[in-house]
Amino acid sequence: MKFRVKTLLLLVIYLILVSYLIKRTARETFDVNTNPPSLAILMTVRNCEKYLPFIFRNLNSLCDAFGPCTIIFAYDNCTDNSAELLNKYAQQHNNSNGKVKVIVKEVKNNNSRLRTVRIAKARNACLEQMEGLKVLPDYFIVVDPDNINEKPWNVPKIKTIIEKTNAKWDSVSFNTVDYYDVWALQYGEFMHHCWGYRSGNRVVDIIRKDILKKLSKLDSEDFLECYSAFNGFAIYKTEMFKGLRYDGLYENGKKLYPEDNIKRTNKFLKSLDKDINLDFRENKLLCEHIYYHMTAMNKRGAKIRISPQNIFTK
Repeated sequence: MKFRVKTLLLLVIYLILVSYLIKRTARETFDVNTNPPSLAILMTVRNCEKYLPFIFRNLNSLCDAFGPCTIIFAYDNCTDNSAELLNKYAQQHNNSNGKVKVIVKEVKNNNSRLRTVRIAKARNACLEQMEGLKVLPDYFIVVDPDNINEKPWNVPKIKTIIEKTNAKWDSVSFNTVDYYDVWALQYGEFMHHCWGYRSGNRVVDIIRKDILKKLSKLDSEDFLECYSAFNGFAIYKTEMFKGLRYDGLYENGKKLYPEDNIKRTNKFLKSLDKDINLDFRENKLLCEHIYYHMTAMNKRGAKIRISPQNIFTK
């Protein structure tokens, strides 16, 4: 009798152990191909009619590779057929009962004379729509629907960045052939926006060369630390950025910098070009991405990174 009880007890323990190991193995071998992360893709649109067919193609390819996907467009003051194309695209997807949902939001009374203020308001409208979803996405991607993103996206590269390297970043943007978006860029000792100088075009030229040089020295799975970067396409972890908003006014953004930021930036620019004119230029505008990224860094310790990879090439 004692032998049977002992045997039964050992059998129960064995079954519990086997069950535990099976569950643990299942967790450790979680297949991102069968359970890919969910996405939201956010775009602000004004008169982008000629690019939208190519943008739609890229969106379809990206959403096919991931889990549930919500695409959010915020548009204002369009004088072309952008709004009609957006609503038609939304109707096609929302009537298909598929995993893709499309939201089209008109941003009314967005008439500020300051461009970055208008853009910030539209981007915030996208964020508000996303944060109003019943289930928040794992990641969201901010995309400019323009000539940069009319080129085919390399979806396998994007998947690898999200699924294999996400411990290294909270926001990641990407390199391009000529790194065009110096307006949104802040890194190292470059801590004052490029159009804060009368010689802004020269600042853009020398910073573009410097950032391309730095990125060229990185391995494909490494990342460059920065304070802000966008370059037309950036991925964000939703939990890190939830509740934060964009702002396009310099008077608000300058509070995020250290007190000696301009002095340090001037010294850095002189090290790259000793003859550069650093006369200060009063500017009410600040790239809305700078405010958004630096707020996330200052308040939450967000890791803002640039990948040396170019996702706009096959």
